[in-house]
Amino acid sequence: MKEKNKKTDEVAKTFDIRKNDFHNSENKGKKTEEEQKAAENTQTNNIQAINTDTAQNNQVQNTENKVEEQKTDAEKEAAAKAEADKKAAEQKNKELEAQKIQKELSEQKKKEVEAAKKAQEKAEAEKKAKEAAAQKTAGRRYLQVATLQTEAAAKKVAAQLGGNFTVQAIKGSSGRTMYRVVSASTDNPQTLSAMESQVKSKLGGSYKYIVRTAGK
Repeated sequence: MKEKNKKTDEVAKTFDIRKNDFHNSENKGKKTEEEQKAAENTQTNNIQAINTDTAQNNQVQNTENKVEEQKTDAEKEAAAKAEADKKAAEQKNKELEAQKIQKELSEQKKKEVEAAKKAQEKAEAEKKAKEAAAQKTAGRRYLQVATLQTEAAAKKVAAQLGGNFTVQAIKGSSGRTMYRVVSASTDNPQTLSAMESQVKSKLGGSYKYIVRTAGK
């Protein structure tokens, strides 16, 4: 009986040992699984953290890229506006210069027209004056008494003849100034005859004078 109990105790001990080994092995397996799960969780958390950091970095980079793009777009718009303003200013300057030239040409043309008009008016006035003078002197005659080289000599002759005789300065063919003694013009034959008698009485009956038509 004791032997049987001893064997029973040995079997029980063996069972307990195996049971403990089984439990230890099971616990060890459980611990390994827990550690693996913990490691997996840690790895997952690390991956999630990395992904979060990556996403944040990407977001920051995207934001920076957008800011840079906006900055670049703003610079492009500013450059385009500056170029457009420059071209507009150049075009305006060209238009102003063209207007200035056109104004100068218009003023020059106006001056030329006015000058031509004045010249025409002057020519017409001179023509009318000549016609009036011709009408006034038509049929009038005068005496050309003498042509002398000095004004003093001519005045002396005119004074000798008395009234109705004057001195005229004229340009000779050589360009030299000559002095002519002439009588007043008249359309009355009797007055002309009286002046002829006056010349003959003062300068001698044989003195040669010329009877001229006024205006010629």
